[in-house]
Parts: sequence; C-alpha cells; structure tokens
Amino acid sequence: MTGRQLAILMHNRVCRDLIEGGHRSIKEAIAQDPDVPTARPSRAQVRNALSKLELAGVVRIRKGGYWTPNRPDELVDILTLTRSLPAGLATLENLAHPVGWSVIARLAAGQTTRRDLHVCGDSARVTEQVKALVRARAVVKQADVLILLNPTDHRAVQDRLDTTAKNLGMFDMVFAEMCLSDPDLRLCSGQLYCSTEP
Repeated sequence: MTGRQLAILMHNRVCRDLIEGGHRSIKEAIAQDPDVPTARPSRAQVRNALSKLELAGVVRIRKGGYWTPNRPDELVDILTLTRSLPAGLATLENLAHPVGWSVIARLAAGQTTRRDLHVCGDSARVTEQVKALVRARAVVKQADVLILLNPTDHRAVQDRLDTTAKNLGMFDMVFAEMCLSDPDLRLCSGQLYCSTEP
C-alpha cells in the first residue's frame, strides 16, 4: 500500500470515523450518541469500511463485530495535521487522486507555473486538481505562478501517509516471511480473530 492509497481510505467518511472514533465494535460505531445529533453510518456501511480497512492492514477483524486498529495514533495524527491545512480534510480528495497527489508534491517543492505541472499527468486532470485546490484556498494564483499555502505541512502529510502505509505493510510482509519459514504461525490468525482481547 502507498500513502496515496491510505489517503483514499482516509477520504472515506466512514473509514475516517472508524479510525478516529475510538470505536472497537460495529455496535459502538452505529450507536447514536444523544449528545451528538449527527447521522451515524449503517451496519452495511461500517462492514464495507471495515473490509477496506482490513485489506489495507489498518485494522484486524475479530469475531462478534469487533476489531483492533493498527497504528491508531499515527493515523489520528495524520488526520489532525490534515485538518490544519488550508483546505482541511478536503485535501484528502486531492491526495487520493494520482494526479492530485503529484500536483501537491510538485507545489510543495516550491512555487511553479501551470505549464510546469505537465509532469504530474494529463492537462485536463492537472487543471481539475489545480482548480479544486484554488477553490479550497490551498493554492493562490499570482499572475502565472501557483503558490501552495503551507507547503511544509502538505509535504508532512504526504510523508506521514507514506511512512504509515510503509509501516502497515511492513508488519504484514514480516509476518508473511515468518509464516513461510514457520507455517505453524498461520494458526494464530484464527486465534487472533476469536480473541476478545484488543
């Protein structure tokens, strides 16, 4: 998994709620809080989000609708830092798109012209991403020059997404290598699923 793929998951509202909501079961995730009158996701939406998060190695699913998050502090830190950007969580939409990821990376390196962004993808997609960043007030146009506001923070979000994606993938890779040398380790998958401990 890459940082951009992790941004795709974090852009999904239900996935984001499961990551930072502190929920550890489907029952908790769909329960309505009387003090917070926001709409809660349905059981099907939570299950769908959990499947995506499990495939990415973000959570480990256990029986009875429970799960254990992997690296929850890192993931919440990414969301906190992303909220501090000029466009806030809307930045995740750009970061989830391959061209948007490249445009932000190029603009984080320093101010540039629209013409210099041709290396980020085809013209129509680059224009679409730049317009979205301008609408979100993350990019300022001065004559022909595009300036990304808070470029250091944008780069930090991309760095943290890549680092966390690498760390999530490393756990799975190391475990897979261990299973190849000791096939009995595969038995613990069922034990982890059936455990009631986080």
